[in-house]
Amino acid sequence: MSKTPCRDAFHAAEHSRRAIPLSQGEYKLRELRLAIACMQNSMLAICEYLEKPRSVRPGELLGQCCTTDDKAYWIRGIPMWIADQLGRNAIPAIAALTGDGVARGHVAVELRRAREDVNRIVANCDKQHAQLKGRIAREYDAIRSGSSGVCFLLNDVDDLARRALQLNAWSESRMREALILNW
Repeated sequence: MSKTPCRDAFHAAEHSRRAIPLSQGEYKLRELRLAIACMQNSMLAICEYLEKPRSVRPGELLGQCCTTDDKAYWIRGIPMWIADQLGRNAIPAIAALTGDGVARGHVAVELRRAREDVNRIVANCDKQHAQLKGRIAREYDAIRSGSSGVCFLLNDVDDLARRALQLNAWSESRMREALILNW
């Protein structure tokens, strides 16, 4: 068993994406942000459930991603899911922003910055993955106290995708200005 399963998942996803490259990236970044938002909502619902367990019936949904029965299993899978999404969608989507009209130079700078962030995030995924093999009660305590490493990972990925989308929006506004000035 590898000591860095999340790093391995990242590389496998990156390799898999090479077989089906993206021609544009904005839509994948938006999909990623939507998935992260759903996961963040479920983490919030888990926190509320942990505070008031009788407020939800057994087996009921906690947000859109898990139920009261499978919340521990779902939380334990998040670091691997994040690593996979970073390799399969986030980095390739940023690289594909040229297909959305972002200049190659701007994409190259953002891609370099994103790769640095991804290295840090994937290392944190491996750390969280290892910690979650222990008692899930520790993670529940961290969720209740606002210090959940899993929540921090979700926030980091959302920030990465948001920053790339801001680059795309900035580029689109520059193109519109150029069209207006040249008209």
